[in-house]
Amino acid sequence: MTNIFEFLKTGFIYGTTVGMSRKEVLNILKTFDDAGSLNQPDLFSHVFKDTEFVFYEDELQLINFDLDKGAQVYLETEDHQQIVFTPQTSLYSFCETLDAQEIAWEFYQSLTGMKQITLMTEGETLAFFSFEDEIPKLEKIQLVLAATLPPNIQERLINIVMR
Repeated sequence: MTNIFEFLKTGFIYGTTVGMSRKEVLNILKTFDDAGSLNQPDLFSHVFKDTEFVFYEDELQLINFDLDKGAQVYLETEDHQQIVFTPQTSLYSFCETLDAQEIAWEFYQSLTGMKQITLMTEGETLAFFSFEDEIPKLEKIQLVLAATLPPNIQERLINIVMR
């Protein structure tokens, strides 16, 4: 399981953040658990401890915790309690936890056609909630750097974000 307090607060995880080169990330992490192409030139995905790192032209574009696919994350409080986030974590519970830990957040985007609500924390980390059920549930937590990418790569990253 991964403590995501710093990720939510600052946008850094394991000392890495979007915009870093693959070489810089590898120097920090030392190895990846898994690596593979995403069927796009210069677009690669690597996994490290339930964390997906997506690179385009060797620049880190996306850090992703996909809870629907088994990523295990928690937030450690000052008194060393672990608040575990799962796909069953409600929007209300997530926001309450952020407030209690003094992590600023705001509603970022609602995609009503996709039945999804997105929050952004002060670390510019996004939390995606699906509301196909009555109560919105947490799907994934990620940080994206995509504004400067070519449109076809932006579209590919959006598909990764939305999958």
